Amino acid sequence: MDRIIISGAAQGISHALALGYAKKGYEVMALDIIDTMFSEKNIHFF
Repeated sequence: MDRIIISGAAQGISHALALGYAKKGYEVMALDIIDTMFSEKNIHFF
């Protein structure tokens, strides 16, 4: 499984990128100082 790190993933373009990569099968490490929840199981938020 491919992996990707996305910063600023709580909102905006980075949020959309995290969702898009997750739907393509990537394991996403999403980072932000704003707390948020993702329902996709392959997005890990820090």
